[in-house]
Amino acid sequence: AYGLRRKDVGEVFPDWVNSSESGFEALVDLPPGEWHVSLQAELETGEILYFQAPKILTVHRYHIWQRSADKFEEFSSFIEAIRQRAQERKQRLGRILPMPWEIAKVIGQLGKIYQQQKQFTAPGDLLPPAGFVVPQPIDRYDAWLLVNQWNVRSRDYLISRLKSCREPLPKISVVMPVYNPQIDFLESAIDSVIAQVYTNWELCIADDCSTDLTVAETLQNWIAKDDRIRIHFRTENGNISAATNSAAALATGDIILFLDNDDELTPDALGEVALYFATHPTTDFLYSDDDKIDTKGRRFAPQFKPQWSPELLLSYMYLGHLCAVRKQIFEQIGGLRIGFEGSQDYDFALRATEISRHVAHLPLVLYHWRTAPGSTAISGAAKPASFAAGQKSIQDALNRRKINGNVAQHAWAIKENLGIFAQDFPDSGPSVTVIIPTKNQLKLLKACLDSLENTTYKNYQDDEEDASALGGLDLDDDEEDASALGGLDFGDDEEEEEASALGGLDFGDDDDEEEASEFGTLTSGDLEAGISDPFGEEDPDFVAEVIPDPFGAPTSDDLDMDLGDLDEDGIDDFSVSDDDDLDDLGLDDLGEATTGDPDEDDLDALGLGDLDSDDDDEEISGFLSDFK
Repeated sequence: AYGLRRKDVGEVFPDWVNSSESGFEALVDLPPGEWHVSLQAELETGEILYFQAPKILTVHRYHIWQRSADKFEEFSSFIEAIRQRAQERKQRLGRILPMPWEIAKVIGQLGKIYQQQKQFTAPGDLLPPAGFVVPQPIDRYDAWLLVNQWNVRSRDYLISRLKSCREPLPKISVVMPVYNPQIDFLESAIDSVIAQVYTNWELCIADDCSTDLTVAETLQNWIAKDDRIRIHFRTENGNISAATNSAAALATGDIILFLDNDDELTPDALGEVALYFATHPTTDFLYSDDDKIDTKGRRFAPQFKPQWSPELLLSYMYLGHLCAVRKQIFEQIGGLRIGFEGSQDYDFALRATEISRHVAHLPLVLYHWRTAPGSTAISGAAKPASFAAGQKSIQDALNRRKINGNVAQHAWAIKENLGIFAQDFPDSGPSVTVIIPTKNQLKLLKACLDSLENTTYKNYQDDEEDASALGGLDLDDDEEDASALGGLDFGDDEEEEEASALGGLDFGDDDDEEEASEFGTLTSGDLEAGISDPFGEEDPDFVAEVIPDPFGAPTSDDLDMDLGDLDEDGIDDFSVSDDDDLDDLGLDDLGEATTGDPDEDDLDALGLGDLDSDDDDEEISGFLSDFK
């Protein structure tokens, strides 16, 4: 085979045509013995090149005992793969044995593992020489870590960025509540702060009256080692909220950053946080990506988070770790509130982001969340009270924002021990005009109309007055559209009025903007909702859920975006070809996604990084077309 990818050759010889696809392989059946290996290549010019391997190739006979040993090794690898999956399952869910409804899924996963072990022996596949051992597949995150290692070059680059920063870098106060942690984990947590590249920090610790006397002794030893460590020993045990507030009271820095007493920061964490706050002066709240770390120091289960989404935060605490906030924001909302223990960080994030000028996401893994027995890092079931506290935090946020809704944890989330919540909104409220844009799609149009009967929200326009208003639009003698709409079967007077309304859709004008403007003037509801696909019986509260909150749509000032000239009609100068505009939206990696074939970085920027099938290609193309 020739033309295999050789990225290393391409980097060394970038000017050579197809140098990065110059790899080759050859399989030769050789009897047992010793062989001298040489390569011969004929260039296009007719020149012959030779390469003589310096070592002798020794081929041994493939005895039956060796074949048996290989089979045993294959079986052992299969068992080891199952053991690793079981360990990951226990870390993720807190249990190994599947629930009855999970058995089919687990059997399917075992089948996939077996197929991975047999991937080179399936009929039609390339068979390796006898005795050749195929490398085992590597965990995806392990592979990611191999090419994203912290090394001397990374350290030097961060130092150069810190030195060249023209804006004043903030002092960061790392806040750590402590209560009876495992001593070696506590040591690791403190040591991860000491090892920071960025040096303008202080570590503020509040011991919540630990009963383990070695905790106080360990903390005293650290005070003697570094004068940037400040410790307050509480005289009575409160809770994690009280201890965090006590630690924050020691802070003299500009930024407060939270660290649990058994977790770890990456060496670049404080440096990256300091640079972001320095170069983004309107950012008040910052969160990063994170992963988990087990008791042996193995990293796994990364959380690569999306950009700031206030709606998503009302569903679960997706911000996680690391979180940093300006000190004045912390003080303005009174720190962590007593009574929300288990989800005190969730309640704090909801309140802090409400008054922050800008909330930002730093897409770097800067925090290692320890998985230890009794930790929610293993499973939410470890601390069931955290679910009730999380639900209480969201409900309080809705009440505070004057949003009429009730928070619930659905059955599937409870069954899986997941702190994910939903809001049930009332079926009464402002009138909604439902707009269904379509052309020559009778089946889709009728399905959308039929599906509206399933909604529990009834204050949407379908009465005689609305029908006649919509019926005032001209079909513009488009016989094709007319026949499509005429194909609807309306059986009563009310549906005839709907037919009149549908007959008003104007598809004859090619000027989309003019048509949109004309259509918009003929809707009389308080709100407008557009649907392009029918929703089923499983979505009866569809209309209630799409009604915006009382605060209305955010402006560019609310989002701290500079999207061109903003006039009274809204954003009128945004372009997907403008790098600055894409940067403001967090799509600086969009690249050629809107003008050509998207590459891997483009798909990651759009949140479509896992799409790789032919159907996905069609979905991507449609998405990009709509985006443009």
